[in-house]
Amino acid sequence: MSEDGFNEPELWLEPRRRSALSRALDSTAVMIHSDLSIIEYWPRGCEALFGYVAEEAVGRRAADLLGTEYPIPLPEIVEIIRRTGEWAGEVRQTARDGRRLWIATRVARDRPHPDAELKLVETMTDITELKRSNAALRDTTENLQQVVVGHGVGTVEYRPDDGQARLSPQMERMLGFDPGDLRCDNSAWFRLVHPDDAARLQAVFLEAVRNSTPGNTVIGKVMHRDGQYRDLRAVLRYEYDANGRATRVTGVCMDVTEMLRDRMESAARGARVLELQAGLAHTSRVGSMGELAAGLAHELTQPLAAVGSAVGAIELMLRRDDSPIEASLRQRLRRAAHLAETQTVRAGQIVRRLREFITRSEVDSRILDLYVLLEDALALALPNPAASDVEVSQSIIPATMKVLADRIQIQQVLVNLIRNAVEAMSCRKTPSLLRIVAETREGMALVRVIDNGPGVAEDAVSTLFSPFVSTKREGMGVGLFISRRIVESHGGKMWFELVESGGAEFRFTLPVVE
Repeated sequence: MSEDGFNEPELWLEPRRRSALSRALDSTAVMIHSDLSIIEYWPRGCEALFGYVAEEAVGRRAADLLGTEYPIPLPEIVEIIRRTGEWAGEVRQTARDGRRLWIATRVARDRPHPDAELKLVETMTDITELKRSNAALRDTTENLQQVVVGHGVGTVEYRPDDGQARLSPQMERMLGFDPGDLRCDNSAWFRLVHPDDAARLQAVFLEAVRNSTPGNTVIGKVMHRDGQYRDLRAVLRYEYDANGRATRVTGVCMDVTEMLRDRMESAARGARVLELQAGLAHTSRVGSMGELAAGLAHELTQPLAAVGSAVGAIELMLRRDDSPIEASLRQRLRRAAHLAETQTVRAGQIVRRLREFITRSEVDSRILDLYVLLEDALALALPNPAASDVEVSQSIIPATMKVLADRIQIQQVLVNLIRNAVEAMSCRKTPSLLRIVAETREGMALVRVIDNGPGVAEDAVSTLFSPFVSTKREGMGVGLFISRRIVESHGGKMWFELVESGGAEFRFTLPVVE
């Protein structure tokens, strides 16, 4: 200690304390102004907050510099300060760059001694972001409440500790009760659950808790006040303590009775539509049978006539005498027998194809060779191109392309397109040319059936695929309609293209199998 009684280390620390306090005050948004609101002290904290330097602020009225908007008239604030010595509130002020700020301010009177001039010390805190966050939270809360009320969403909370199930007012209204009627224990709540669902839902809950599942979704029937059961869908969330014990379960519930009923009705309608489509497709094939049969009957006469001739020749050769069969005669007998066999097989194939085409069957999608598919369809729709004076050109790239399709249904599509093309070209005087092109495009098989007939009138293009619309005198008008539906059911598309050189082109796609 020194001779005058002061501790020298304390004397040395005092200036440092004052310096630290000065720096802290300088970095804080604290403004000192006179009783007339003339700014006298403007530290760096105020500069950082508002953007004005001390030379621009000192000597000006704070309200003028910052464009202050008070929550109450300024004279009332002055009166409060004079009466109580301070005032606190939220004001709007403008920074140098034009930003509008929300400031939490506190103004206090300061007079160190009776003879000193009265000063006002104002501390300011920027709460702009806080106000924005609160406004956003308020909007979100209001929107959530509107969603809850507008969409019939209710909430339920269950605490295993006390066994209480707490339902929101909207949840109670959903079940036809007044708010407060169902604030009950868990057993009372489960009495409303359908007996067939109670055990299942209890098992789901216990399994979720056993595995510490964070959440799951359940659907069950809950009794309405009118005695009818309603289907409720609940999204559940589970909370656990440090030991893994469930402490709270919350659920957001929605009445999905109408939605489930609509789904069931829609499924039933869909099944009925599929049944009607299958029947219509079968009717279309049967309707085509007459025209196909006429052509096939002509084709059958050739192999059957060949069979008859071969068998007759064999009989004549065997009827000559009982002498041993010579080698040359044996060879002729073999040729005749082979001809009868091959022509019989050919006739059988024609009949089989016609029977399979007409027979109604379930969808049976398989991996098929597109070349074989086209060959069979041509054999049905155009068994003898030369007799029909039609030149057929086929091009499949790659030649071994495989598609996933129902053979009979896609044959029906191809038969419809080929027959339409042949009929369209029948009135031409020039040679008729039918081209069938297949190629891969964007992972799909693109099949094109092109003819050089008269084409399609512009006013008829828009209704080509409409049901019961036909350009033929005796046509049903369902061929192209059914063909498009078949292709779409396979995951492909079907459309019509105009041919600049004359004629028509129908295209459809099918899934390619690598």
